[in-house]
Amino acid sequence: MAEFQDSLSLRELIVKSDTNELFYDGNLDGERGICWTRISSDGATFILAATNGFDIWRATFEKQDLIAQCELSELEDLEKFLYIIKYAFECLSVSLVKVGNKIILQCSGQKNTLNFDLFEAKINDKKTELRYMVFHLTDKVKELRKSLTDANDAIEMGRQKEKHGSETQGFGFEPVRKGGPSVNLRRKQQGSSLVNPNSKKAKRAKGISFE
Repeated sequence: MAEFQDSLSLRELIVKSDTNELFYDGNLDGERGICWTRISSDGATFILAATNGFDIWRATFEKQDLIAQCELSELEDLEKFLYIIKYAFECLSVSLVKVGNKIILQCSGQKNTLNFDLFEAKINDKKTELRYMVFHLTDKVKELRKSLTDANDAIEMGRQKEKHGSETQGFGFEPVRKGGPSVNLRRKQQGSSLVNPNSKKAKRAKGISFE
């Protein structure tokens, strides 16, 4: 635990545990709700945030805050604490419940459950989260478009190769057989012509024999 917590910065802890930029799209107080995780731009704060499309709630944790939260949850180390968050988002075992002016974010792991209180963000914090979401979604759209373009290019290239192969066969080209072409040699028969094998070669007249 000490080695994992003490030797790494907060950014390194979050990146190593794959808990950065996790997203959950589910239900919030009977409406659609989205929850996400991220690291602040300076790398000093881990952020949990949620929105219903109108308001934004969030909680921020510095490294020592996460360690304290881990100890309150009676978990062995911070690595397991962060793994539960990752597991809950990836397995869709996240719940958002509105209680008064806050949102309770529950992350259920295989054996343990973590609860976080998210409070309504201030105006500047709302702007920060909105800016993050807009830019993040824009980047995702660009990535999807590039992936779609690459896939279409690969399909078109495959069609062109198939078309070229069909045209080659249409011209009567055949692959050369291994070992070279075989030649069928016909043995010349006695008294026959190679030009016209069915015709007999005329014999020269020898004159009259008086034997």
